[in-house]
Formats: sequence, structure tokens, C-alpha cells
Amino acid sequence: MFKYKALIVMSLFLCYNAIAADRPSLLGDDDASTLSSAPQSSSAAQDDDDSLFSFLGIKIPKYISTSSKEKDQNSIDIVTQKAEDGDVASQLRLGYSYLYGQDGVDIDYAKSFHFYEMAAKAEDKIGLNNLGSLYYNGIGVKRSPKIAAELFARSAKLGNIDAATNLGFMYISGNGITKDIPTGLEYLEQAASQGNVLAGYIVGYAYYQGTYRPRNYHTAATLIKKAADAGLDEAQVAIANMYTLGLGYPQNYNMALAYLQKAFNQGNLDAMMKLADIYSGKTKYPANLASAHVVYNLASVRGVKGASQILRQIEHKLKIEEVIAAQEEASRYVEKPSSLTTYVKQTYGANLQQFLLSPN
Repeated sequence: MFKYKALIVMSLFLCYNAIAADRPSLLGDDDASTLSSAPQSSSAAQDDDDSLFSFLGIKIPKYISTSSKEKDQNSIDIVTQKAEDGDVASQLRLGYSYLYGQDGVDIDYAKSFHFYEMAAKAEDKIGLNNLGSLYYNGIGVKRSPKIAAELFARSAKLGNIDAATNLGFMYISGNGITKDIPTGLEYLEQAASQGNVLAGYIVGYAYYQGTYRPRNYHTAATLIKKAADAGLDEAQVAIANMYTLGLGYPQNYNMALAYLQKAFNQGNLDAMMKLADIYSGKTKYPANLASAHVVYNLASVRGVKGASQILRQIEHKLKIEEVIAAQEEASRYVEKPSSLTTYVKQTYGANLQQFLLSPN
């Protein structure tokens, strides 16, 4: 049976030109059967959306196409008639198909907008969220963050965690609407309570910071660790710091080092410098100057302030063969950011903590 899940705004803060690429900046999941399969009822489609979207599933949905274009067209005709007759699942299906050019049809943003608008008018929470995404990005319609926010609010009220996340980030960033961090956190808490790890990370950091929520290291650590385990590099650095200081979890240097290594593998510069400091003997760990040389070298070429100076100091303490070996090791390093880290960098910029640093 056909199963359709919500799309989500991929680039709340990217300019319109970035959206005019081959695919619009919306996301979905890759779990769907052929178009020729009989669509489910509207209520079934809605049930599939509950808490199922994950930022880890950052993939364009890949429908399994039918074997011939003629069959695709026949199926499209059938689904189109059902959509025009008021079947919400068919409306959602066609909205997606025309958005991405799937199932034998060409990309047609106007038609995508048409079918998502039909689903939204039926107060379908997925349709409301996806229509909001189109309004936010200006796809098939004139861009209007204000209307997008209204649609996200209606969808969130019906329990759509993607819409709650979208609206939460709009409020805490002030992008397109008046910045309102307390209101944004309320929406993000709604999404976090249903498993959205990025929303949870922001909420967790608010508890860690103690500005917009009462400081609570245990709550902060629980939420931040979920994002770290999901692959977010800045969360891995944050939870490493909490393990180092014994905040929220018992002090555990080995756990701290493990999470720093995960973030370092993704190319995180904060993790890079923290690891380099550990290897250089600035902490309670035994010094490993060869490893310190490797990491400071990597940080230096990435422009981290002070890294090149420390690198030269360490180099004088090593034998020439050790320096050469360290240089060779640095040359083999390849950063491998997770899908979640890549998504955050492309969508929100350098980090998510920035949104809670100042009320302005």
C-alpha cells in the first residue's frame, strides 16, 4: 500500500537562487511503493506521518517506477481523478510527483502547488506543512514566509513534528517573521518530545545555557547526547565537554575523547583543536606530540587561529622522521561529515547554538 510522508523545508536560510537548482529545497523519506498501488485513505496517510520523519533520513524519496511510461500515465490519470474527487492521499502523491518529476511526469511546480493546496484546504497536516514549505521557498507561488508560518502553525497544531520544527527554527532565527526565541523553543520542545533530534539539541542547549530555560545539566545532556549519537558534530563536541567537566553525566575522559574523535572525523574545527590540545599535553592525558603535530597541521591549513604557531613549536621537539611520518598521516586525512552535519551546515550555517546566543 502507498505510504506518503511529509516533506520539510531544507533551507530556511538559503537564498532563492540556491533553491532554483535542479531540485527544490524540500526533503522527504524514501519509503514508497509504485504509483500504480492503490493509495491509502487520508487518515492512513496521516498516521504514517506521526513522528516518522527523521533528520537522519535526508534523502530525496525514490519511488519505484512502473515498467513503462504508458503504465505511469495510466496510473497518473487514475490518481489525478481521485485527487480531483477529494482523495487527500492522491493529492499528496501528485504534489510530490510534480515537485520532483517522479512517476512519469515532468517537474511542474504550479501543479505541485495546486495539489498540496487542495490537501491543505482539507486541513491535512502533511499538506499544510508541505504547502508551507512551498510558500517559504517560493516554489510554484510567490515567496511568503508569513503565510508559511501560518501554515506550519496549523500543521503543528494537528501534531506534525516537521511543521513544529520548521516554525520553531523560523522563530528562533527571526528569518521571515519576528524573532521570538521563547515561542520558537515551545515549538521545538513539541518536536523534540516526538523524537526530532535537531529540535532536541536546541532545547538541550537552552537548558545547558540557562538563559531561556532554567539551567538543568541532566536534561541538557540527555537531549544533546541524542543529537551527538545521531551524528551531529557540534553536539558531539558539546557532549564531550560535558563528559570532561562532569555535567549531566559522571566525569568520563574516555567518553569525552571518543566523542571528540567522532567530531574530528567529520572535520569539526573545535574538535580538532581540543584533540590537538590533548595530544600536546595540555590536559591530564599523556602527551603524544606526533599525533598533536598531525592534528595541528590539519587545523592550520583550515585557518584555525594559533594552530600554525603551535605546530612549529611541536615540530622542534620531534625527530625529522617523526615529522615526515606525521605529515604523511595528515595528508591521508579525509573528513567525512555525516548526513545530519551536512544538512545543518547547508541549511543553518556554522552551528545551531548561534540562535540562542543573543535575544537580538
